[in-house]
Amino acid sequence: MDLNGDWKLQGFDVGEVRDLEIASPDYVDHFWMTAKVPGDVHSALKAHRLIEDPFYGHNDLKCRWVENKVWWYRKTFEFHEPLHPEDRLELIFEGLDTFATVYLNGLELGTAANMFIRHTFDVTREIKQGRNVLAVKFEPIRLHVKEKAQNYWSAFSPERIWTRKAQSQFGWDWGPRIVTTGIWQGVRLEKRTYAKIEDVFAKRAA
Repeated sequence: MDLNGDWKLQGFDVGEVRDLEIASPDYVDHFWMTAKVPGDVHSALKAHRLIEDPFYGHNDLKCRWVENKVWWYRKTFEFHEPLHPEDRLELIFEGLDTFATVYLNGLELGTAANMFIRHTFDVTREIKQGRNVLAVKFEPIRLHVKEKAQNYWSAFSPERIWTRKAQSQFGWDWGPRIVTTGIWQGVRLEKRTYAKIEDVFAKRAA
Protein backbone atom coordinates (compact mmCIF):
# COMPACT_ATOMS: atom_id res chain seq x y z
CA MET A 1 0.00 0.00 0.00
CA ASP A 2 1.39 3.38 -1.07
CA LEU A 3 1.31 5.91 1.78
CA ASN A 4 2.81 8.80 -0.17
CA GLY A 5 0.89 11.91 -1.21
CA ASP A 6 -0.93 14.27 1.11
CA TRP A 7 -0.04 14.28 4.80
CA LYS A 8 -0.73 16.82 7.57
CA LEU A 9 2.12 18.91 9.01
CA GLN A 10 2.52 21.19 12.02
CA GLY A 11 5.41 22.69 13.95
CA PHE A 12 5.73 23.21 17.71
CA ASP A 13 8.24 24.68 20.11
CA VAL A 14 10.33 22.12 21.98
CA GLY A 15 8.31 20.90 24.98
CA GLU A 16 5.13 22.65 23.87
CA VAL A 17 3.05 19.48 23.41
CA ARG A 18 3.05 15.92 24.71
CA ASP A 19 4.07 13.27 22.22
CA LEU A 20 1.27 10.83 23.03
CA GLU A 21 -1.29 13.60 22.64
CA ILE A 22 -0.21 14.38 19.07
CA ALA A 23 0.33 10.71 18.17
CA SER A 24 -3.13 9.71 19.42
CA PRO A 25 -5.59 8.67 16.70
CA ASP A 26 -8.17 10.89 18.42
CA TYR A 27 -6.09 14.06 18.04
CA VAL A 28 -7.79 16.64 15.79
CA ASP A 29 -5.44 17.88 13.06
CA HIS A 30 -8.03 19.51 10.81
CA PHE A 31 -6.29 22.87 10.90
CA TRP A 32 -2.80 21.57 10.15
CA MET A 33 -1.25 22.42 6.80
CA THR A 34 -0.99 19.84 4.06
CA ALA A 35 2.42 18.52 3.01
CA LYS A 36 3.54 16.27 0.19
CA VAL A 37 5.42 13.03 0.91
CA PRO A 38 8.09 12.50 -0.27
CA GLY A 39 9.08 16.02 0.68
CA ASP A 40 10.43 18.20 3.47
CA VAL A 41 9.24 20.91 5.82
CA HIS A 42 10.87 23.81 3.97
CA SER A 43 9.14 22.83 0.73
CA ALA A 44 5.76 22.62 2.48
CA LEU A 45 6.22 26.00 4.14
CA LYS A 46 7.25 27.55 0.84
CA ALA A 47 4.21 26.04 -0.91
CA HIS A 48 1.96 27.62 1.73
CA ARG A 49 3.84 30.93 1.43
CA LEU A 50 4.93 30.81 5.06
CA ILE A 51 8.56 31.30 4.09
CA GLU A 52 10.16 32.89 1.06
CA ASP A 53 12.39 30.93 -1.29
CA PRO A 54 15.42 30.15 0.94
CA PHE A 55 17.70 29.96 -2.11
CA TYR A 56 17.08 33.61 -3.02
CA GLY A 57 19.02 36.49 -1.52
CA HIS A 58 19.29 36.25 2.28
CA ASN A 59 16.01 34.41 2.73
CA ASP A 60 17.92 31.47 4.20
CA LEU A 61 18.58 33.62 7.27
CA LYS A 62 14.89 34.50 7.59
CA CYS A 63 13.86 30.85 7.75
CA ARG A 64 16.56 29.68 10.14
CA TRP A 65 13.83 29.25 12.77
CA VAL A 66 12.53 26.17 10.95
CA GLU A 67 15.40 23.97 12.14
CA ASN A 68 14.67 24.80 15.80
CA LYS A 69 11.07 23.54 15.79
CA VAL A 70 9.65 20.09 16.46
CA TRP A 71 7.76 19.03 13.34
CA TRP A 72 4.97 16.48 13.25
CA TYR A 73 3.60 14.64 10.22
CA ARG A 74 0.27 12.79 10.42
CA LYS A 75 -1.65 10.66 7.95
CA THR A 76 -4.94 8.78 8.24
CA PHE A 77 -5.45 5.74 6.03
CA GLU A 78 -7.82 2.81 5.67
CA PHE A 79 -6.74 -0.82 5.87
CA HIS A 80 -9.19 -3.55 4.88
CA GLU A 81 -7.09 -6.59 4.09
CA PRO A 82 -7.40 -9.82 6.08
CA LEU A 83 -4.26 -10.96 7.89
CA HIS A 84 -3.61 -14.63 8.48
CA PRO A 85 -1.47 -15.94 11.37
CA GLU A 86 1.50 -16.47 9.05
CA ASP A 87 1.30 -12.96 7.55
CA ARG A 88 3.60 -10.12 8.50
CA LEU A 89 2.90 -6.48 7.72
CA GLU A 90 5.80 -4.02 7.49
CA LEU A 91 5.77 -0.24 7.43
CA ILE A 92 8.71 0.93 5.33
CA PHE A 93 10.21 4.43 5.23
CA GLU A 94 12.82 4.81 2.52
CA GLY A 95 14.11 8.05 4.05
CA LEU A 96 13.52 9.92 7.33
CA ASP A 97 15.43 13.18 7.80
CA THR A 98 16.77 12.78 10.49
CA PHE A 99 15.96 12.32 14.21
CA ALA A 100 12.47 10.84 14.04
CA THR A 101 10.04 8.86 16.18
CA VAL A 102 7.32 6.85 14.43
CA TYR A 103 3.89 6.10 15.88
CA LEU A 104 0.96 4.04 14.61
CA ASN A 105 -2.42 4.42 16.31
CA GLY A 106 -0.76 6.11 19.26
CA LEU A 107 1.82 3.37 19.81
CA GLU A 108 5.53 4.08 19.37
CA LEU A 109 7.08 1.83 16.73
CA GLY A 110 10.67 3.03 16.94
CA THR A 111 13.11 5.79 16.13
CA ALA A 112 15.42 6.87 13.32
CA ALA A 113 18.72 8.79 13.36
CA ASN A 114 20.05 8.43 9.83
CA MET A 115 18.55 10.02 6.73
CA PHE A 116 20.43 7.75 4.32
CA ILE A 117 19.01 4.34 5.23
CA ARG A 118 15.67 2.57 5.03
CA HIS A 119 13.70 2.09 8.26
CA THR A 120 11.33 -0.88 8.55
CA PHE A 121 8.81 -1.48 11.34
CA ASP A 122 6.74 -4.61 11.88
CA VAL A 123 3.16 -3.37 12.39
CA THR A 124 1.36 -6.72 12.28
CA ARG A 125 0.02 -6.24 15.82
CA GLU A 126 -0.51 -2.48 15.66
CA ILE A 127 -2.49 -2.27 12.40
CA LYS A 128 -6.28 -2.12 12.66
CA GLN A 129 -9.01 -3.04 10.23
CA GLY A 130 -10.46 0.24 9.05
CA ARG A 131 -9.07 3.60 10.15
CA ASN A 132 -5.40 3.92 11.10
CA VAL A 133 -3.36 7.00 12.03
CA LEU A 134 0.36 7.27 11.32
CA ALA A 135 2.37 10.02 13.06
CA VAL A 136 6.04 10.92 12.74
CA LYS A 137 7.84 13.40 15.01
CA PHE A 138 11.06 15.11 13.91
CA GLU A 139 13.22 16.75 16.56
CA PRO A 140 15.74 19.56 16.04
CA ILE A 141 19.32 18.50 15.39
CA ARG A 142 20.57 20.67 18.26
CA LEU A 143 18.80 18.50 20.83
CA HIS A 144 20.87 15.51 19.77
CA VAL A 145 24.27 17.15 19.46
CA LYS A 146 24.29 19.56 22.41
CA GLU A 147 26.10 17.06 24.63
CA LYS A 148 28.64 16.15 21.96
CA ALA A 149 32.16 17.53 21.94
CA GLN A 150 32.32 20.79 20.01
CA ASN A 151 36.10 21.12 19.81
CA TYR A 152 36.63 18.99 16.71
CA TRP A 153 37.40 20.91 13.56
CA SER A 154 34.52 21.00 11.12
CA ALA A 155 33.99 23.50 8.33
CA PHE A 156 31.12 25.94 8.92
CA SER A 157 29.46 23.94 11.72
CA PRO A 158 30.61 21.46 14.42
CA GLU A 159 27.16 19.80 14.36
CA ARG A 160 27.66 18.13 11.01
CA ILE A 161 30.13 15.50 12.19
CA TRP A 162 27.61 14.11 14.70
CA THR A 163 24.72 13.58 12.27
CA ARG A 164 24.04 11.03 9.55
CA LYS A 165 22.68 13.74 7.32
CA ALA A 166 23.55 15.56 4.09
CA GLN A 167 26.54 17.61 5.23
CA SER A 168 26.00 20.48 2.80
CA GLN A 169 22.78 21.40 4.63
CA PHE A 170 24.86 22.95 7.40
CA GLY A 171 26.33 25.47 4.98
CA TRP A 172 29.09 25.30 2.42
CA ASP A 173 31.16 27.70 0.38
CA TRP A 174 28.70 27.26 -2.50
CA GLY A 175 25.44 27.04 -0.55
CA PRO A 176 23.51 28.46 2.43
CA ARG A 177 22.67 26.73 5.70
CA ILE A 178 19.28 25.07 5.22
CA VAL A 179 18.92 22.22 7.71
CA THR A 180 15.97 20.29 6.34
CA THR A 181 13.72 17.76 8.03
CA GLY A 182 10.88 15.54 6.92
CA ILE A 183 9.84 12.36 5.15
CA TRP A 184 12.08 12.82 2.15
CA GLN A 185 11.60 9.40 0.54
CA GLY A 186 8.63 7.12 -0.06
CA VAL A 187 6.47 5.32 2.53
CA ARG A 188 4.60 2.07 2.04
CA LEU A 189 3.02 -0.95 3.71
CA GLU A 190 4.16 -4.38 2.59
CA LYS A 191 2.63 -7.74 3.46
CA ARG A 192 4.66 -10.93 3.34
CA THR A 193 3.86 -14.49 4.22
CA TYR A 194 7.25 -16.13 4.10
CA ALA A 195 10.59 -15.22 5.61
CA LYS A 196 12.58 -12.67 3.65
CA ILE A 197 16.27 -12.25 2.96
CA GLU A 198 17.50 -8.90 4.29
CA ASP A 199 21.16 -9.16 3.22
CA VAL A 200 23.43 -11.54 1.38
CA PHE A 201 27.09 -12.07 2.27
CA ALA A 202 29.42 -14.11 0.12
CA LYS A 203 32.35 -15.73 1.90
CA ARG A 204 35.22 -17.29 0.01
CA ALA A 205 36.01 -20.83 1.01
CA ALA A 206 39.35 -21.36 2.70
